[in-house]
Amino acid sequence: MESLLESGLLIAFIGVLMISEAVILSRRYRTTGRGKIPRRFVLNLAAGATLMLAVQSAVWDASTALLLILLGLAGIFHLREFTEYWRGD
Repeated sequence: MESLLESGLLIAFIGVLMISEAVILSRRYRTTGRGKIPRRFVLNLAAGATLMLAVQSAVWDASTALLLILLGLAGIFHLREFTEYWRGD
């Protein structure tokens, strides 16, 4: 498991699953009109993807500046998502 994390394959696999999830949910909404509007979950997926990149960057001993940028972006995505829920969009 450690070798999967260090190689980046584990995070890449999770990323593929996240993209697949976004495509499936978007298609379902477009074809049936059921489910969440894609803009309701895209920010959440973007925040998750950014956090996964931060984890991988930490495993690869990336610079502190890069880690802070990735974590900051994830926080911005979450904050934006929160404000949309708060407003009722």
